[in-house]
Amino acid sequence: MDENRKSRLPIVAIIVVAACSLPALYVMAVGPINWLFYNGYLQEGQPVANLVMVFYRPLEWGMQNSDGFKHVMDWYVALWV
Repeated sequence: MDENRKSRLPIVAIIVVAACSLPALYVMAVGPINWLFYNGYLQEGQPVANLVMVFYRPLEWGMQNSDGFKHVMDWYVALWV
């Protein structure tokens, strides 16, 4: 029984790390995505670009509704473009 408990520990640790890091990676990917738009690799109207814009719509909503969040995101995106 104790051995079974030890074998589950790495799985639980992986799940916890993923649950904590995925939201941060989602937000941090905005910089490279904006770089792709800025440098012409993605353009509005392209199917992939439209999908990306829909995927990041929650962050756009957050920027429209929170001045502090908008300030931080503008600063971060400016590092990339």
